[in-house]
Amino acid sequence: MEWKDERTSYFPIVVDLPPFKSPDFLSIENATSYHHLFAQWIHADENGLLNTTSLEETDQCVGHPNFRQPIPLNLRDAPPGTIPTVFGRSVNKDTGVVQVFAYDPHLALRENTVESPLEDGGGDLVMETDDLVAGTQVLCQNVQRNFLNEKSCKLSYSETACTPNTMPKRVIILNEENLASISKMTGRKLFAVTGLSLSDIDDETGMPHFSTPCRHGKRTSRWIRSQDGACGNTSGLGHGTLRIFRDIIDAVSNDGSDQYYNPIIVDVTRNILACDHQDMDKYILGNVRASGSCWTHVHPYERSVFDLTNLNPSEYNMISENLVSVSSWQHILLHPLLGKFGDHVILDGNETAPLDDEIVQKEHKSMDYNPSKKAVLVCGSPGEVASNPLLGDQGFDVVVPEPSGYRTASIWQLASQRHTVWTHFALHGKDQLRQRVAWALSQIIAVGIVTVGGSRVSLEMTEPFLEFYDQFVRNAFGSYRSLMLEFSFNVLMAEWLSFVDNKSLQWNIMNGNGPNFPDENFAREIMQLFSIGLYQLNPDGSQVLTDNGHPVEAYTMDDILSYSRAWTGFVRRPIRGGVVTANREWHETTSLDPMQIDTAGRDVFPKTDLLGDYIGSRVAPLCVDLPNKHFLRLGATYKLLGGNGSPTLQHDPIDWSSKPDLKRIELNPYSPLYSKLCNRSALGECTFPSTVELHENLVYDEVAQLGEEYAVDTLRTVMLKSSESSSPVFYEYVRQPCVELAFFENGKKVIKGHIRRNYVQQPSMCGNPLLEVATAMCSQAGWNEREKQGRIHCHYHGER
Repeated sequence: MEWKDERTSYFPIVVDLPPFKSPDFLSIENATSYHHLFAQWIHADENGLLNTTSLEETDQCVGHPNFRQPIPLNLRDAPPGTIPTVFGRSVNKDTGVVQVFAYDPHLALRENTVESPLEDGGGDLVMETDDLVAGTQVLCQNVQRNFLNEKSCKLSYSETACTPNTMPKRVIILNEENLASISKMTGRKLFAVTGLSLSDIDDETGMPHFSTPCRHGKRTSRWIRSQDGACGNTSGLGHGTLRIFRDIIDAVSNDGSDQYYNPIIVDVTRNILACDHQDMDKYILGNVRASGSCWTHVHPYERSVFDLTNLNPSEYNMISENLVSVSSWQHILLHPLLGKFGDHVILDGNETAPLDDEIVQKEHKSMDYNPSKKAVLVCGSPGEVASNPLLGDQGFDVVVPEPSGYRTASIWQLASQRHTVWTHFALHGKDQLRQRVAWALSQIIAVGIVTVGGSRVSLEMTEPFLEFYDQFVRNAFGSYRSLMLEFSFNVLMAEWLSFVDNKSLQWNIMNGNGPNFPDENFAREIMQLFSIGLYQLNPDGSQVLTDNGHPVEAYTMDDILSYSRAWTGFVRRPIRGGVVTANREWHETTSLDPMQIDTAGRDVFPKTDLLGDYIGSRVAPLCVDLPNKHFLRLGATYKLLGGNGSPTLQHDPIDWSSKPDLKRIELNPYSPLYSKLCNRSALGECTFPSTVELHENLVYDEVAQLGEEYAVDTLRTVMLKSSESSSPVFYEYVRQPCVELAFFENGKKVIKGHIRRNYVQQPSMCGNPLLEVATAMCSQAGWNEREKQGRIHCHYHGER
């Protein structure tokens, strides 16, 4: 069979499949998965056929639609976005009739439900679809934690585990095999240097060339992982110094810093934390045990990889094929530095020869998501089930962006798909009562295909509207409050009633948008259409009347204005894999997952309720009345973060996540809070529940009170480990709901920055002294009195 058009000729790709309806055929979705089949056709012969003869003269493909997906005769030169038509030829086991199947890699959907999130968030598929001859790389399918999935999120330690909204890094690993191969390919002499001594003395000063790692200020030192065995404190370091370098090496070796991954060598920068005074002048720090291994302090260029092509061979001694010792380390600094031996060197934007060579990158490139196997939080979403093509022969089309492909159905046919799905379940679903309640709810809570502002939402899209309708199915037998929570965070509802990206008055003024008040649409409709209606009602459903017989309004314009400020700060979540997004106006940046609240755009001032009081005042205590150490008492909640210590419900400076020498609260195994968060299994291993709520006050004995969490006023995040060698896991403390007063007595000025000549250099605010509102001015052990300048000792960065 041959298809022709005015441009060129294209051949189909044909593979032989096991007999249809046989056990082997049922497993075909695993045996010839997306990446496996692509691996076959990209290495196909020039004629475009695989393991069978041409079907040009047969009728096997008669009537099969031409998807206008061209296959150039040389598949290796397929243009981006081109996807070949792949046929599978099989024989029906029962009838003996030859049957032809069309392979569609787009619809190989994976189960990623709330209860069973993908083990690695779909990172393996992202990596496998990188640099396809044809097609588009998929995105990470891991869902950001939200109120629908937070109780079922899990930790993944897989090397392919991806965090939401990230792409894998393209790297070249500087190991023996790659260095030898690249040297042979390019004719360059790439060597790692060794034998460098920290005791090397400068001839002019008579002092070591490098300053002590413990001096004040920003200091960097190199550490190499030693063989298992004794790890004595050979330099007599103080306990504080040992802990500082242990913590920093822990963080850096688990990919927690600006530098990228290296399993055997780390450069650690100590800038904030101070060593013990006795270690300030030590040039050699000896050994430190961290991450379950012994790490030895070495020369700053030990095992660095250089291009020594232009260095006289007499100036180095060959130890192995790619390892040399040098007579003078200063001379090698004149030659190109590629990195450290064992580095995973990131290729994107790398201009270091020969790693910038396209052929070198093509032959030696690797993909990295989580090479250190740190803890990654993976979550799913409701109803995100896997596709099963064996359930029937009637499938659904997909939408592709107009510039890069062709549709097989009109926009109206695509729009009708959601009607077909709904009709199928309405007529044939086994849960008819649930379906009928869902239908009734959908007549109350509705969205349209055009927003209030007049722009089209998603006329041709199936998934957004079905996902919206699924809310009614899920909550048919639940509470109306739960349903209101879901549709209030739904993207379609926010577009329909125009409160997505709704900003507060103060945000608009501060950002130059003038005195624009928040949008009132949803604030009005959630009362008028979705809940209380226009008029107050008696218990029997009749209207409450005034003395003059007029119905009493349920709300006023003042209520709408107040509630409009409550619906500020709602923003879309970034796009992810596993969700149909093509042809949406914002499809390249946002997903269908529940919206999140951006605190910067949210109105922070008190809001009146319908009863003449303020929202929250009737159900929540005052924040000043919370008990001492409320984070260790009944009702305290902790949410799992994974291996990243940045909180999600509080604000930390962005650069904190890449600073490994920040001081954090680490829970000791004897801590009662550790016991709750670890939640050891019968095998003695931590299970790390997704959400932990304390159902009783924690009792701290004298030993437990030595833990740093017992010495602070409040917590932000805490770190713990299942064992000494395991990667760290973080939890975020979520303070119980409480009311903060806008006005209070005895306010104190809180200053961000410094006071110089009685002038505040940075913004200031008025803080309630009864609350934990200000970050302490921290000092560290080892600082002298002049350097402390009135600062107090901090137990962790960001302490309040």
